[in-house]
Amino acid sequence: MFRTIKSTVLSALSFSIIFLSCTKEYSIEKAAGSAGSTGGTAVFSLEGSPGVCASAFLSGSYTAGTAVTAANTVLVSANVTTIGTYTITTSTANGIKFTGAGSFTTTGLQFIELTASGTATAAGTFNYTSGTTGCSFPVTFTTSGGGGSGSGTAVFTFNGAPGYCTTATVSGVYTAGTALGAGNTVVIAVNVTTAGSYTISTGAANGISFSGSGVLALGAQTIKLTGSGTPVAAGTNNFTPGTNGCAFPVITTAGSGSGSGTAVFSFNGAPGTCTTATVSGVYTAGTALGAGNTVVIAVNVTTAGSYTISTGAANGISFSGSGVLALGAQTIKLTGSGTPVAAGTNNFTPGTNGCAFPVTTVAGSGGSNNFLIATITGTASTQFNTGLIGISSPFTTGIPGSVSVNGTASSTGTEGLLVAFLKNNADVTAATYKNVTVTNSSGVVVQYADNAGGMWMSSFLANNTFTAVITSLTATTVSGTFSGTLYKDGTGPETKTVTNGSFSETF
Repeated sequence: MFRTIKSTVLSALSFSIIFLSCTKEYSIEKAAGSAGSTGGTAVFSLEGSPGVCASAFLSGSYTAGTAVTAANTVLVSANVTTIGTYTITTSTANGIKFTGAGSFTTTGLQFIELTASGTATAAGTFNYTSGTTGCSFPVTFTTSGGGGSGSGTAVFTFNGAPGYCTTATVSGVYTAGTALGAGNTVVIAVNVTTAGSYTISTGAANGISFSGSGVLALGAQTIKLTGSGTPVAAGTNNFTPGTNGCAFPVITTAGSGSGSGTAVFSFNGAPGTCTTATVSGVYTAGTALGAGNTVVIAVNVTTAGSYTISTGAANGISFSGSGVLALGAQTIKLTGSGTPVAAGTNNFTPGTNGCAFPVTTVAGSGGSNNFLIATITGTASTQFNTGLIGISSPFTTGIPGSVSVNGTASSTGTEGLLVAFLKNNADVTAATYKNVTVTNSSGVVVQYADNAGGMWMSSFLANNTFTAVITSLTATTVSGTFSGTLYKDGTGPETKTVTNGSFSETF
């Protein structure tokens, strides 16, 4: 079920969006026991109770044998119906518990911050229940030592350590089975207190790692780490440089397309967007492609010979071609096949090391121009067009401007999708948006409910894990694309990858 909510993040971010959940309301009474205790005069419901917290966002690092600090916190969401005071203590597990106290001054959905205390006795994952009838959230404790290493004479701290990096810019394309190159880098902000040299690396995950070296002056600046190795599988992995670094996520996508033959060549623009790609023909939902649906791509041939190449399928269509190539710069032509399922824009990548090119499909002459579609964790493209609704709210004092689109996959199941854009202190405009985080209050929030009752959300903790683009926005319509990673209950560790997302809806 979808409902409109107003949410406050750390009493600083307020916004109205359509939210994918139903909650049970209850009065919190003071009690004690193994599940923790609660008290105060406020009446509120913890989102997800009595099961897993619908929103629980951990900060800080959790290591066996190391005492937690004030940086080890968790945000849990509560729907407040009566203002007043509150106190919450979670259950104690593995030598750790979380506590919080304060006052609700407004009603509606907002976040409570709980701070950890104690020293973990063992590595592993342990569950904590917030209050006597609250929701639970998992915490994973690692062994001591950290995932990375560092040396040199410079002394510096990472912005965001020991949690997620406050600012980390990950560049390059990460594809399973494709070796990383010079363009696969991450830039991280640091504060240097002792100038000097540094050599630093992350631990390895999914077959890749990052490292870098150089000389640092005093003050705030950035360091660049370059990736190496070959990603093994699609998914999201966290990397931590040094023994006291901050963590940053890297998303690896599945390899798309295939290629064979004796020719050796590279695509202009690979592994990003094709530098020159000419897409010909009309692409209409429900109409099969023909000989005129082609794309011409520039390549540079280093070994002459034959080639056979194809893209992966998206929205019911794909592209392929074959021929013989001479040495040097030239072009290849790929011909489309299949029937587009729905209107929207989809990216296609020829071969395993190709560049990407977009193809836009328009709605059929007898169909609706309104749609919300996406491919989630490799399944076939799903249309969320049942009960499809778009909402545009202008910026007002204290409430960011917002634009949202949401719908369900059918009238009988619970599967639904929400894409909501927020802009603090301004109206939403046509632009590129990253996922909203505690440090980024202007961005996109994406939520997916599956038919099994599970909730998957874009992360409020990790920067740059989701990207959405509003390509067109008028007073009456909005359209765009989106892709990225969703986390089970907002925190993981389970994830779902969203690709080929697109939408167009009227207000």
